Amino acid sequence: MESFTFRVLSEAETRGAYHWLAELASPQFNWSVGSLEELGRCSTAFAALQEGEAKAILFYRRAGDIFEIICLATQPVWRRRGLMKELIRRFMQTAHAEGTDSGGAARVWLDVHAENEAALGLYLSLGFEVVGRRRSYYMDGGDALLLKKVLPEPAN
Repeated sequence: MESFTFRVLSEAETRGAYHWLAELASPQFNWSVGSLEELGRCSTAFAALQEGEAKAILFYRRAGDIFEIICLATQPVWRRRGLMKELIRRFMQTAHAEGTDSGGAARVWLDVHAENEAALGLYLSLGFEVVGRRRSYYMDGGDALLLKKVLPEPAN
């Protein structure tokens, strides 16, 4: 894989990613630049950057030791090349370091469309477990699977 930097984005960097994210959004999610701006105000963006531009991005919210991934996307040219897998790994390392400040185990949660087999396979390969289902959650009537990963507790 080519050289990438993985980190939390500044507000300006996050705004720079809204347009390509809105273009990638499938109709079931109905993301617009405006809805992404709203998302950016209530969450944090973590991304894989190359030459200062986000090539893959995820938005998350934190509540104590719980990290909820809300939205993630990869620019089409970088799909199926392992970039999102590496982004999620790096994010979990960051979540582990930040979430264990209180001495407990950090947990990462996310939803995935039940018919999105590629994404589900990726998340399962990273150690996520399916812990629930939200019936008819998406605009197309599809179910959402709720996934969780408990990150290791810090060594004492």
